[in-house]
Amino acid sequence: MKLFPAWIAGIAATRLSPPAARTGRSRWPADGQSTLSPEVAPEAPASYVNRHYGPNDPVADALRFIWPCPCGHQPVLSFDVADADVPAQEHSRGTGEVQLQAQARHFIHCEACNRHGRPGEMPWQAVVEWNRTFPDTRRAMAEFPFFVLDGLSLREARSKLVGVRADLETRRARAKLKARAGQEVGKRYRERIDAYLRWTIVAQALASAHGRVQQRQEQDWDAVARFSARRGHLMTAPIAAATAGAAEAADAAQAEDEHGGSAP
Repeated sequence: MKLFPAWIAGIAATRLSPPAARTGRSRWPADGQSTLSPEVAPEAPASYVNRHYGPNDPVADALRFIWPCPCGHQPVLSFDVADADVPAQEHSRGTGEVQLQAQARHFIHCEACNRHGRPGEMPWQAVVEWNRTFPDTRRAMAEFPFFVLDGLSLREARSKLVGVRADLETRRARAKLKARAGQEVGKRYRERIDAYLRWTIVAQALASAHGRVQQRQEQDWDAVARFSARRGHLMTAPIAAATAGAAEAADAAQAEDEHGGSAP
């Protein structure tokens, strides 16, 4: 397996990016709108509200959102080509350029602890695989770069993500059916459907990680409360016994004074 540095991966990502749209009116909305659907009107039904995914692009901006490694270091994008898939380097006719005969596999790699994410054909796929495997619980759900989760509780964020994921899965299935029926479906549209869908899985993994953290915190608080209650009981028991003993001694002394305080 041959490893290549991240700067080469950046060049590869640039060359693998889809070509610009033809001249004319742009098909892509301005910042703050979903790249899959127009801006949502206030009176739109609830099912459409879930299609406002925020200003970030799930493909082009993916490299901005690589989460730190659990060891604390920042991982980098790398790619490899299996030796078996490249029997020899061939020169293209007339250009002299060396061309590899296999598709590079991108993956996220931590150089400090040697953790690897699962590989993906495209850089954004490698990013979502890494983030799904190693969710960063130091990042609040409100800071998630997609789906506008700020202002929501953990329960509300999870509920919204379920709806968003179901909607994206439905749209992806319809796009596949149209493609099979011979209808034109844009490649960029399908790629972003897939990318957004993968990011919902990342968001759900982060929400689950936050849920586990909250559960552990609640268990710790319960343990502290039980320990405090038990400690308070152990501390007050001797005091109560001593108080009861003192009261009994005082009652006995008073009875002696009343009935037999002097010798007969």
